[in-house]
This record gives sequence, structure tokens and C-alpha cells, in this order.
Amino acid sequence: MFSYSDKSEAEMAVEIESTVADYLTRIDAVVTTIDSGVVLNLPKDIDYFVYNVRGDVLFWSDNSFIPPFEFFPFRTSDHIIVNEQGEFLYKKERILWGQQEAYAVVMTKIRRKYNQSSTYLADVYNRNIIRHNINITEDPNSIPIKYEGDTLFNIECSGNTFYNERVNALITGLLFVLLLSVVLLVFQGSYWVNRRFGFLAGFGSLLVWLMAMRMVMYVLVLPSTFVKLSVFEQSVFTYNWFYFTLGDSIINFSALALLMMFAILYGRSMISRLSSRWIMAMGVVMLFLTYFTLFVLLNSISLLLSHSQISLDIASTMDFNLERASAYALIGLLAILFFGVHYLAYQILSQLHASKRELNTLQVICGLVSSVLFFWESNFLLAFGLNVIYILGLYTFDMPQSLKTLKFDSINYLLFTVVLISIGGAFEIYKSHDRNELYRMQKFATYLQVDRDVEGEYLLSNILSQIRQDIIVNSKMMNPQSQLRSIERKIQRTYLNTYFSDYEIDIYLFDKEGVGMSKKYKGLSIGQVKRRYSADEYQTSYENIYYDRHMDINKRKRYICFTNVERYGDINGYVEIELSLKKFSSRRVLPQLLMDRSIRSSSSFDYAMITNGEFLYVSGDYPYESDFDMEWLENESIYDRGLERKGYLHLAGAVGGKVTVVSAPLYKTRDVVSNFSFLFIFLLAITSVISGGRYLSSGMDTKLSFSTKILIFTGGSFVIPLVLVAVAILSSTDSSYRKEIDKSNLKRTLLLAENLNDNFFEFEIQKSTREELENSVAELATNASMDINVYDTNGKMMASSTPEIFESGIISEYMSPKALKSLVQEKKEQIALQEKIGTFVYKTIYVSIYSPDDGSVLGYLAAPYFGSRNHLESQQLIVFSNIIIIFSFVFMISVGIAYYVISRLTKPIMIIADRLHDTGFVQENQPIDWVSDDEIGVLVQEYNNMLGKLEATKAELARTEKEAAWREMAKQVAHEIKNPLTPMKLTIQHLHRILGPDKDKKSLEILLSQIDTLDEIVTSFSHFAKMPTPIKEPFDIDQVLEKSVDLHVDKNIKLSIEEVSCQVLGDKKLFGRIFNNLILNAFQAMKNLEDPELQVSLKSSATDVLIYFKDRGEGIPEEIREKVFIPNFSTKETGSGIGLAVAKRGIEHAGGNIWFESEAGKGTIFFIRMDKYQPVE
Repeated sequence: MFSYSDKSEAEMAVEIESTVADYLTRIDAVVTTIDSGVVLNLPKDIDYFVYNVRGDVLFWSDNSFIPPFEFFPFRTSDHIIVNEQGEFLYKKERILWGQQEAYAVVMTKIRRKYNQSSTYLADVYNRNIIRHNINITEDPNSIPIKYEGDTLFNIECSGNTFYNERVNALITGLLFVLLLSVVLLVFQGSYWVNRRFGFLAGFGSLLVWLMAMRMVMYVLVLPSTFVKLSVFEQSVFTYNWFYFTLGDSIINFSALALLMMFAILYGRSMISRLSSRWIMAMGVVMLFLTYFTLFVLLNSISLLLSHSQISLDIASTMDFNLERASAYALIGLLAILFFGVHYLAYQILSQLHASKRELNTLQVICGLVSSVLFFWESNFLLAFGLNVIYILGLYTFDMPQSLKTLKFDSINYLLFTVVLISIGGAFEIYKSHDRNELYRMQKFATYLQVDRDVEGEYLLSNILSQIRQDIIVNSKMMNPQSQLRSIERKIQRTYLNTYFSDYEIDIYLFDKEGVGMSKKYKGLSIGQVKRRYSADEYQTSYENIYYDRHMDINKRKRYICFTNVERYGDINGYVEIELSLKKFSSRRVLPQLLMDRSIRSSSSFDYAMITNGEFLYVSGDYPYESDFDMEWLENESIYDRGLERKGYLHLAGAVGGKVTVVSAPLYKTRDVVSNFSFLFIFLLAITSVISGGRYLSSGMDTKLSFSTKILIFTGGSFVIPLVLVAVAILSSTDSSYRKEIDKSNLKRTLLLAENLNDNFFEFEIQKSTREELENSVAELATNASMDINVYDTNGKMMASSTPEIFESGIISEYMSPKALKSLVQEKKEQIALQEKIGTFVYKTIYVSIYSPDDGSVLGYLAAPYFGSRNHLESQQLIVFSNIIIIFSFVFMISVGIAYYVISRLTKPIMIIADRLHDTGFVQENQPIDWVSDDEIGVLVQEYNNMLGKLEATKAELARTEKEAAWREMAKQVAHEIKNPLTPMKLTIQHLHRILGPDKDKKSLEILLSQIDTLDEIVTSFSHFAKMPTPIKEPFDIDQVLEKSVDLHVDKNIKLSIEEVSCQVLGDKKLFGRIFNNLILNAFQAMKNLEDPELQVSLKSSATDVLIYFKDRGEGIPEEIREKVFIPNFSTKETGSGIGLAVAKRGIEHAGGNIWFESEAGKGTIFFIRMDKYQPVE
């Protein structure tokens, strides 16, 4: 169930014994397979070797460790070998290899020991056999692991035994899901309490639950009890109880974030019910917390950089392990807290309803109080300044108000927050780097003032023990007089050609009696020479290594070392080595495999030693003699906080009359910008995820404004391609740089092989010795600044520029079997392989060495290049920094441009929206003055056209309303007048019949005539009120016009029709009445003419019909022309004023127009235009 075993030690021993038995069974199977002559597709976790009867290696599956044949006991019943290289399960079997007898050895490691304190060469366990936190020990009281009754090795437990990483990752994921589920349940429960009992009860419930959960986690040491996570280890990061580990810090701040979120979501209703005094008190507390939160954010960055090895400098490494990712997660969490506290403070202060002046006063007071409480903190000034800027921006532009809806202003608010936090984080990383760099420089300067080469002393102690047992040196010391120079070259080339290349080296030999053979000590004994350094001032931490502090003007350090040369307990001679440091030093090039992890490396700093104004010693790339001004040493700052000059920070320390100067490049402005850009992108991603989650969780009820959608789509169309391009560039850059490095090293390796083939050929034909070949290899390696290994055609090493790596047993003296197969069997000229020693990964190029005589293969040259990975990463960092800088700044510029463009694009839309809001039937509507040919221009034009149509509709509606009113009035008038009119007419008619005299009858006839006129008017009113809605149907308008004219045959009408069968849509009967009314009106207008004449004409075009009625009357006066079509307006004494109103309504209803032209004294022309009817086919 869990990712660790709580079984007893005996049970774990049984499991290990079972695994060992399984491995031994598999080893037996591999031996059988090899004996049958098959060496293909064998297990990868089992190594196999073939030795001839003399013990020479004929075949090997892996070259990392090939034990000499004599390591294996003669009997074949043993199952394990134990030596200084580790413990190995094995089986040795006599086989027939080709046509010769041989021995097959198949083995697998239990533990591989390197016996080095290098960072890369820790002991490696076979975790299929030995689980985590179980160690092999030599303690006889520990747990024995047995096989067939024999004890193979002993183990001891050092705690919980963790399973493999996959199980650990699985359990970690399950625990995370479980923790998240519990937190959600607690949050939901607190929400229920909030709804039932109020906000304070809900908030208190959540606080109590979270505190209880943290207490349980602390007591049970969760999650470390169940899983192994580096972020929960104090070795990674720790500071105090709150920052107990990096993981605990994240959990603690997550709990605070939950409390903050609960307050934001559910606290508003409670705040609105509080009194102004309580609201002000809470506002003051929250404003104070805004300063404190930003201070905690920046201080956390400082703590991470000061109390851990985690790097937050994006310009230093691209390695994003769990610890670094968690550190950035902590920064993101604190940024959310900072944002939330500010938003909560705004919510509280917005309930205060105070004036701006009162609010500003409150904010100033809180700022002053915060500065008084935290002014002594190193990073508070930055936090204070940034928070003041943030508050000014928030409350001046009322930014948090926009967050309620996802509008464009809310995006500006979020970006403003991201930019400000990124600026603070980048500057804090820069400041922390400077503080930490200064501390390291001070520490290193102190180390230099001790005037000892601690690394060199450690290496010398190992070298002396190797020289003591060196077979070649021992054999040459048998005849030291003739081999004097040869022995000196052997020692210097083999043991002192890497780290000690910065020293002047002198080697002196003594015979086995201890008598000096070198010129310097001729006749002196080794005892006499050693007594010179017997005083305590010469002693070091290592035996036979002495340090001479009495140096001359040209030397800084001088070491004197002694060792005897012995074989099988017999002393064959003595060696003294004197090392005097050169004045000028290049960077040390000791292979990283031999670097002691406990020694502080000085490779990152340049430094110099100065006495009496002169340089005693200079190390590194900085040109002290040309660029360093001695007057700088008179500035006191250089001894305290350092002195910045010419792009470097110089720190000096003085002891006696000697001054030590340590120099380092200043932190580049470009790196600050890179960190800002990365934080900006990181926080922008968090903001996008949270905003997107909020939008989706709300069921998309939150409406996105048009400008926000434009910005999101614009940003997406910018970000997605840029991310793809960035990935493509990084991938192509990685590939191209790898190819460039491989190509460069291949070229150099081929050149080395070409330079070496003559020497190798001479060695092959025995014109030179092996020692001379080794000297040639060492010289070539020094000149080329590369490591060189030379192998014979069988893959065994002949010479190496770094023999100590092979002699120490770190790796065998045989070349990679894969390389050997490619060069020998597949006949390739070169091959590049990635290889690994311990945890150290590097590349090696193998090339063939050809004979200058016949072109045959003499051997193989291997050139490992250890620094390619660092070089590649530095190139990738440059490209990555450029990409994120371009991305962040182009994004911000794009947002600014988008803001301007969106404002321009949405301005007419906003104008239209405002105008539409104000548009109505009562007030006068103004068109939009916007000249543009784009879509917005079309929209504006359509809006203006709509206004025109609206005005026409308003006029039509007004006319319709007026007409409706007139209809109602006409109906009432007709009803009210006609009722008394009928009896009046009947009475007068009766009187007319019964009265006799003509005089009286004439008066009655006048009354009857007036009553008939009045009756006609009332009848027209009645017809107008009862007139139905005109129908629309196709009819021949020319025929209707002709019939109307025919009704007035007694009148002088001249009819002209150009085309017959002109169909239009309309009410046929209504048009007949309209034509009749226009004819009657025309002749009434010409009643004073002796010969009235009316011209009626119909003209037709492809699309419409035009009819006009032209009379020769007096015309319509100018002042009444606008009233002609108004109901109840008439120029006739007996007219009702209804006819022309009916005509206009009927014609316009049919889609036509009616208008007139009139000239006083000359007549009037009425025009009717109708669209032709086009039948649908």
C-alpha cells in the first residue's frame, strides 16, 4: 500500500536472498548461452567477459569495470567476489571460445565502489537487489545475506526502505489527490457553515480545520512518512518553523491562500453590515498586510537563494528539477496572496464610502506605519516602493472594480500586477545574487589568505601513494643512475600533468639507501633533507607533504613532498617532489571525475596576490596587470563591500604586507531582464489558468466584452505561434550546437590521430618505446587541451593523457565494446558515443589510427570531451533568454498596441451604442459623423441610413396617428351631424310642399341646397372613417385611368397613354376614386376659366409608371403647399379636405409616390409614380 517497507530486517533479508538467488540462476543461464557460442541479445543488467588461459581479455560486454582474471578464485563454485571495487555476483566457467580454450565470467554488481569523494562517483547499488536506505556493511553483527548456506555479504538498515521511483511517484500522486480532496471537503463544509451560521463561523471553521490538518502532518511527519520527496528534506531548504522545508512552506502559504479566497468569496455580505468604524479598522489592517505580503514575497526569494542551492536565475541553468519548479511555485503562490490581499483590502475600503482625500490619508498613514515597522529589513525598501506604486495605480484608476466582469480593463489590472511582481522578483534575485556573490568572494578571499592549496594537498596525498606502488618506477629504480631522467618524466607525465600544470615541478631521486642522486642533494641523505621541514610551521594535514611559507619575490606557494618507492615490502628508493606556483595561472583543467566534493573550487573567481604594489600571482581571465589600478586599493570600499570597476566587482583582503584581490564579473543587466521576462511569462501563465478556470467554472455566465475577445484572440494568435517558434528554435539550436560541438571535436580528434600515427607506427615497429609513445600522447593532449586515450587493435589501452583515471580503477583500460564493434567489424572510420561513469555523462569520439606506410589500422584513438554539456547549456541559455525577453516585451508592446487599436475599433461601436441608447421617436436623432471605407464605416453608414428610415417611419407614424385621429373625429362628426340633419331636411321639404308663395319656396330651396352640401361633407367623412385598408393586387393601371377619364366625357380632358397593359400592385377601386378625385379637383381649380382643359398622361419605363394631371388653374399658394395632403384641409368652399389625404395614403401603401408642382397663375401638376409589377416566374 505504501511506498516503503515496514517489514522486519529478517524479512527484508529473505527478500534480498531470494533476489540474489534469481540473479544467480539468470547468470547460470547466460553462461550456458555463451558456452553455446551465442553472445547476442543477452540481458543488459548482466555483464560477461571471456578470458584466455593466460588471463588476457578476449571479449567484454561492458568496459566500465573489467576485473583482472586473477581476481576470480581458481575454484568455480564461488558466487561472489569482494574487493576494493565493490561486491559482484559471478560465475566462472571453462568454455571453448572459437578454436581455443577460455574462461567465461558472467557477473552483475551488487555495489560498485569508486573509492573517490567526487560529486559524480558515489557508490552505486543495484537497486533490484539492494533497496533504498539499505547499505552493505562489514560489521559482523549486521544482517547476513546467504546463498546455499554461505554468507555472501552483510547489510544494515538506515531507515524506511523506499521502493523504486515509479512507485514513489504513484504514491505521491495519490497522496496529492487525497490531500486535495480533503481540502475541497473542508472548504465545502466551511461554506455550509458560512451559509448556516454566518461568515465568521465559516471562516473560523476553515481556520480550525486547516490548523488541525497541519498539526497532524507535523506530528506524523507527512508526507515524508509515506513518500520520499526532496522538497520535504531540510538538506534542500530550511529556515525556521514556518519555512521548515520547501514543501512545508508551499503547504503553509496554500492554507493562507485558502483563507484569503474564502474571505473574498463570502465576506462581502458581512462587511456591508459592519459599522464604519469596524470597516475602517479592517481596512487599515488589510492595507498594512499588503505591505507585509509583498515583503514576504521578496523575502522568500531571498531566503530561497541564501539557504539552499536552488537557483532562481534563469540565466544560470535550464535544469528544472523538482526543487527549482517548487521554488517558482512558491513565488507564484505568494503572488496570488499579494493580489488577493490587495483585492480584499479594496473590497473592504469600498464599503467605507469615504472621500478620496480621506482614503488617501488612510493609505499614507498605513504606509508610514509599515515603513517604521520594517525599515530595518534589507528588502523592505523595494517592497515599500513597489506597493506604493501598486496602490496608486489601483485606487487612481479603480482597477479592482473591473475584475467583476472580464473586460479589457480587468486584463490591464492583471497585467499591471504581473509586471509589478516580476519587476520586484527580478530585482530581488539580482540583489540576492550580489549578496551571495559577495559572501562567496569574502569566503574565498579568506581561503586564499590562508595561503594554502587545500585541493592540491588532497591530490598530492593520493599521488604519493600511487607513486609508491608504481611498477614502472619501481623497476627503473633498480638502476636509478641510468634511468634518472626517465623516472622524472614518468612521474611528471603520469601524475602531475593535470591539476599541477600551474606549478613549476622539480623531482629529486634518492637511492634505496636514501642517498641523493640529483645534483641539488648530491651526497645528502633523505633524512637530512626531511629534517629541514620538521618544524611545525611546515606541517600540513597529510604525512610527508610540507608547505614552505618562506617564499621569494617570484613564488607564492611551495610544496615539498616525500615518498618511498617499494615493491613487495622492499624499498627501492625515495622521491622528493617540489612544486612552486607559477606567477601566471590558467584555469585548472583537472578532470571533473577527480574533483573532491568537499573542496571549495575557485574556478569561478579570478584572483591576484599583491605585495609592495607588484603582482606576485595572477589566476584567471581578468587582465590584472593592464586593467587593475593599484590606486583602487586605497579605496576602503574594496575591503568591505567591494569595488565596481570596468564591469567587475573587486574585493580585497590584506594580511600583513600582502593583499589578496578577488574579482568576479558584475551581474549583467541582460540577466535582470531575463529574470523579469521569465517571471512575467510564468505569472502570466498562472493568471491565464486562473482566469480561464474562473470563466469555465462560472458556466460561462461571465460575459466577455467585445474588446476582451479581440485581445484574447489577438494574444492567442500571437502567443501560440511564438511558443511553437520558440520550441522549434530551441530544438534546432540544440541540434545544431550538438552537431557543431561533435563536428569540432571530431575534426580535432582526426587531426590528433594524424599527428600521432607516425609515433604509433614507430612504436609498432619497435623503433620507440612505450614510454616515448606515452610522452607523445601527453604532449599532444597538453597542446590540444584535450584528453587522449590510445588503444591497440584489440581494444586495450596503450597510452593515456590522464592515466590516473584508469589506474584508480574508475574505469577499465579497455575501450567501449560498441565502439570496437563499429570500428573493427563494421569498418567505420569514426564513431561518437555518449558514455557514463557514475553519474557523470560525457561524449567520446573514437577514430582509427592508420599506418603511414600501408594505411592499415594500427590502433584507435579516443577523445572524451567533458565540457560539451556545459558549453551546449550555455548556448541554449543565451537562445532561451533571447526568446523570453523578446516574448515578454513584444507581448507587452502588443497589448499596448492592441489597447490603442481596440480603442480605435470600438470607438464608433461605442458611439453607435450611445446613440442607439439615446435614439427615440420623440427627440431629434443625430447621425454619426464617421468617414471610413472599412466595415466600421459600413456599419456607421447603415446606422445613418437607419436613422433616415427611422425619421421617415416617425413621419409616417405621425401621419398615421393623425389620420387615425381624423378618422375617429370624422366618425364622430358624421354621426353627430347626420342625426339632426335628416329631420331638418325632411321638415324643410315638408314646408316646401305646403308653402305656396314662390318667395318662401326660394328660401327653402336655398336651405335644402346647403343641407345637401352638408350631407355630402358628412358622407365623405363617413366614407373616410370607414375606408378599409387598401388591398395589394396586380391590375392594369392604364385601363383604370382610361375608365376614370371616360366618366368625365363632358369635360375637356386630353389623355395620353404611351403603353397599354401597364400592371402595378395596388387597390384597383381605390385608384379609380383617386383618379376621379384628382380630375374633379383639377376642374374645380379651373372653374373661373372659360375653356378649362386638363392634360392626363401615362408614361412607362422598364421599371415604373409615371402619371400626371396638369391643369391651368390659379395654382396652389406657397404658404399652404405643405398642408395639401393633410386631412380636413381644403382650398374649396364645399370640400372636406379628405380626398388628397386618402390619395396619398392609398398610393404610398401601394409602394408609390404622389407629389405636385405648382406655379401661381399657371396651374398645378400632380404626379403619381408606381413601380411596375414584375411577376415571379
